[in-house]
This record gives sequence, structure tokens and C-alpha cells, in this order.
Amino acid sequence: MWSDLWRVARLWRARWPALVAGLAIAMVSALSGIALMTLAGKGVAAGVTGGGLLGVAALLWLRPFVLIRPAARWWERMASHDAAFRALADTRVWFFRRLAERRPGGIGMGGSGDLLGRLIADVDALDRFYLGAVVPAAGALAAVLAIAILLGAEPWLLVLMALPLLLALILPLALAPAAARAATEAAARRGEMRAAAVDPLAGLEDTLAANSEPAAATRLAQADAAMMRAQRRLVARGAMAGALGQTLTQLALLGGLAWGLWAGEAGAALAVLALFLGIAALEMLGLMPRAGAALATAGAGARRLFETTDTAPPWPNPPPPPPCPRAANCASRACASAGARACRPCWTGWTSRSAPPSGWPSWAPPVPASPASRRC
Repeated sequence: MWSDLWRVARLWRARWPALVAGLAIAMVSALSGIALMTLAGKGVAAGVTGGGLLGVAALLWLRPFVLIRPAARWWERMASHDAAFRALADTRVWFFRRLAERRPGGIGMGGSGDLLGRLIADVDALDRFYLGAVVPAAGALAAVLAIAILLGAEPWLLVLMALPLLLALILPLALAPAAARAATEAAARRGEMRAAAVDPLAGLEDTLAANSEPAAATRLAQADAAMMRAQRRLVARGAMAGALGQTLTQLALLGGLAWGLWAGEAGAALAVLALFLGIAALEMLGLMPRAGAALATAGAGARRLFETTDTAPPWPNPPPPPPCPRAANCASRACASAGARACRPCWTGWTSRSAPPSGWPSWAPPVPASPASRRC
């Protein structure tokens, strides 16, 4: 799975600047959300502890971020989706080129449904690699680092808050291999369902002539049922990962609340700030473990694409011809007389009577000799 995803990343090398820009904008969007909740927490904490001036300043700074946060979120969605869709378009062009090399005679009457599934569903599954895993991971990483910096003054509060969030951040890497088998089976069943739906239509005359409409319908129903069972297993793994992520973020909130109760009135302001930061982390890290299922789905789609394109072409390109030899190999030298200085032109090519040592065909047409070699 990881090797296939790395091949996809290298396939998108031409789009790396746009993809990295989408990651940077996602981190800016996440930091704007952290700043919004930090200012809100500072304002509430100032109201609790009686810091009037600090609360007024926090509320004044809060108003611009109320507008900045949705604008940054919109910018992040537009930039990341634009880069992902352009990368998917390049992937389809690459797939068509590789397919044309391996099937110069066309698709034919068989396998069209499976190829349609690989071209549409498996390529579309690759957007989960970037939009469902990489972009949320970049935003979550920026959020965790910002929370660690804001709460770094209290080590115990930092441990209670940041440790569950860090576990939620790295959990997809641990859950992805476990979901890879279910994702591979779901991708295979999806391809079989598309083949069962498209192949009878591609050969509709044969289907009608053989009176096999009921058999085609039965095969389609069986393939659909098998696909739904495989997808339910994959969705169940994603739901379990999502529940685990929500549990970890809730533990972070409970850890901040427990530290506030232990610190008492002296730590009330920092405890309120920690609670607001935990609420901000719910949005960014709560569903982060689902990225493991997204990675598995993208890996399964990539594997099916590479299975088609990695096959050897039926007729490889011929090797380049060897260089022309410098030595003249005259097929005939007809001189007017033994002592004559002038003679008829020689031929440096090879005819049916002279085979070249380099292995070129002996029927190659003769090439006239250069003027310097036209004397016997």
C-alpha cells in the first residue's frame, strides 16, 4: 500500500507546487481556527477572573477572526480541491497513454466494464489520499503544535491535553494497514459489479441472441450484493476509527477540565483556555483516524491502476538501428583496364551479394560512394 501511494505521489510530481500550496493554506486555516478559539477563551477567562481590559481587547480582536476563519476555510477548500482535481486529470491522461500502448487494437468486446471501473472509480479513489488524509493531517499537525505552544507553560496540562491529540494524529498510520485488506476487497468487488453491468451491454446482440438477460441480471445482483458487503466492512472500520478519534479528543477535554479542578482559582484562566482549545481540536482531530480508511481506499485504487499499466506491451518498440559502418564494402568494381586511373563508381551499400557485419538486412538498397572513393 505505501509503495503504491508513493508511486502516486511521484506521478503527481508536476502538480507538487499546487499540492504543497494547498497544504500550506490548510495549515493557515487550522491556525485561524485556533486563534479564534484562543481569543474567545481569553475573553471568557478575563470575564471569570475580573480582567476587564484584557477581555475587551480579546473581544475586539475576535471580530476580524470571525470573518477570517470562514474565508480561510473557503480558500483552503478551493485550493486543495483544484490541485487534487488537476492531479486526477493528469492521472487519467497517463492511464490512457499506458493503456493505448498495451492495447493497440482497442479494448475489444471483453473487459470494458472492469477498465471503466479502474478509470473512474479507482482514479476517483486517489483523491482520498490527498483530500482525505494528507490535507487533514497538515491542518491537525498545525493545530497540535499551536496548542502545545499555548499550553507549554504548564507541563501537566500540556501532557493531559496534547498526548491524546497526538495519538489521534498518528492513529491513521496504525489503522491504515488493518483497513487495507477490506479496502482491497471492496475495490475488487466494485470492479466486478461494473463488469457485470457493462459487459452485457457492450455485447448486447450476443446477450439477446443467447437469451441470457436473466443470467446477466442474476450476475449483476450477486455482484452488487458482494460489493455492498465489502463496503459495509470498510465503513465499519472507518466508523470504529472515527469513534476512537472522538474518544481521544474527549479525553483531551476531560484532561483539561481535571487540571482546572486540581489547579483551583489560580489556574482558572488557563483551564478555560484549554477547554476552548479542546473544542477547536474536536473539529480538526475528531475525524482524523478516518484518514486511515481513506489511505487504504486510495492504496487499493492505486494497486488496481498499476496492475493494468505495469503489464508489458504486446509489441514493444523496436530497438534503434545500429550506426552505419564507415568502411566501404563495394559489391563490384568494374574498371576499364588494370592500369586505368579512372573507373566506374563503386557502391558502398550492400546488395544481395554482400551482407554487412552489423546484421542489417541484406536487401538494403545500395548507397553511392563518396567522390573520394570513386577510384580503383
